[in-house]
Amino acid sequence: MFFITVFLKLFSIPNFIMNTAEVIGTTLVPLAMIAIGMKLELKNIFYKFKETTLLLSIKMFIVPLIVMLLFYTFYNLENTWSKTTILEVAMPPMTTAVILAIQGGLDERLAVNSLVLGVLISLLSVTGFYFFLA
Repeated sequence: MFFITVFLKLFSIPNFIMNTAEVIGTTLVPLAMIAIGMKLELKNIFYKFKETTLLLSIKMFIVPLIVMLLFYTFYNLENTWSKTTILEVAMPPMTTAVILAIQGGLDERLAVNSLVLGVLISLLSVTGFYFFLA
């Protein structure tokens, strides 16, 4: 699709096609979240809970702290791009990664739980880093 899109940039595309593509594109994230939400089973929320929370804590707290320390040492933390980078590192796992893990035959319960717990933990990590960097 990427190459088709690059090729089509050479031509003038009617507005109704662009508007239709935009409307279809806006439904992607909600549909993906619904599909993942349907796979979530509350009885399995504690499946590999210790490993999941440990790895998510490393990803969403320890690594952003290391990146922030490196930026503080080698760059300026006052730059918008450095603050944005730190906030992006503190974000939860991507929905796309969970979908690819499920399609790839990996542990479905672990992937879904990591997304759900990651979103919940991100309420602390992203908010904390936001207020610290502000």
